[in-house]
Amino acid sequence: MSCPPSKLLLIGPVPPPLGGATVLFQFLLDELSLREDIEVVVVNTSSAGCGQLGKIYLLLGQFLKVLWFLPQVNIVSLHASTRRFILFGGLLRVLCRVCRRPFIARLFGGSLLEAIKQLSGLKRWCFKSVMKADFVLVEIKEMREWLSEQFPDSKLLWFANSRPYDRGSVTCLPSIQSVEGRLVFSFISHVRPEKGIYELARAVRLLGARQDFEVRVYGPLFPEVDLSMLKISDKISYRGSLDPDEVSAVIHASDVVLLPSWYDGEGHPGTLIEAFVLGRPVIATRWKYIPEVVEDSVNGLLVDPKDSASLANAMRRILNDRSLLKVLADGARQSASHFSSAYWNGNVFCGLCFEVSKSKEQSEQ
Repeated sequence: MSCPPSKLLLIGPVPPPLGGATVLFQFLLDELSLREDIEVVVVNTSSAGCGQLGKIYLLLGQFLKVLWFLPQVNIVSLHASTRRFILFGGLLRVLCRVCRRPFIARLFGGSLLEAIKQLSGLKRWCFKSVMKADFVLVEIKEMREWLSEQFPDSKLLWFANSRPYDRGSVTCLPSIQSVEGRLVFSFISHVRPEKGIYELARAVRLLGARQDFEVRVYGPLFPEVDLSMLKISDKISYRGSLDPDEVSAVIHASDVVLLPSWYDGEGHPGTLIEAFVLGRPVIATRWKYIPEVVEDSVNGLLVDPKDSASLANAMRRILNDRSLLKVLADGARQSASHFSSAYWNGNVFCGLCFEVSKSKEQSEQ
């Protein structure tokens, strides 16, 4: 394949803070940094720590940066997970058309589809403009299906959430840490009610006095969480927040990753994908778009949201049947290849950049 365009303007959220959107965008930047044939210019859309007025000033500054860089680049790509950038994206697509720059939009996040369905007036017009991009990349399969019905002329592609993946290193990992003895369940997420932290604490209590497991909780602690709830048993403990480079080691030291979430913004959680990459099965909820990633009894177990008994039963199944744990770990390992950052960011995204750049060159001849 020929080289992608030499200069690419990427507009999206860079850490901090650490979260699904910022981590996902950072992995794209990391993958592109490995290429010698492409230069990346970034406009950071993260608004961490900004009040409402600050966000308005920040958005204005971002727009001015885009105006400055636009004549200097070959292609523009917007990566958006919030409704706030629909207006921005619509104007950006118009600018790209005027300046004859190819435009690729990437939409991700579990709350975006419902927000799009509620658009009206100017915001709906702006979103229609975004859908006229050279390509629209969508993380959620259900969103892609709905958008394809509403905008049949759009060039829509499913574009997975992804993580760095080395087939050789995953193959060499043990199926599980503890074939016998004490199992380690790890919760790695924002520690907040909507992520199911209270349901998890109650599930531990429902498992009674058995001593063949422990639950480790990692992540930033939200103010509304009563930490005493995590002290109801010596089998559950809060271990603090993690840096991005610490997550893999924590998952590797675990047997099962837990995410009993009922968070409205849940899309394809990166923690679950990272668990698959490391050959670890998961227990997660049948909530929002999680079942697009987790296949029940294949690479993990699905439980009902806000249901401590359902969560406790899933944990009990694995504790009582270590052969099930092996089956799920093998399924997780096989799922990992579908979420490779090198494939999605390095091959697919750069391939699309090359395709739209080549089309532009041909149209100008």
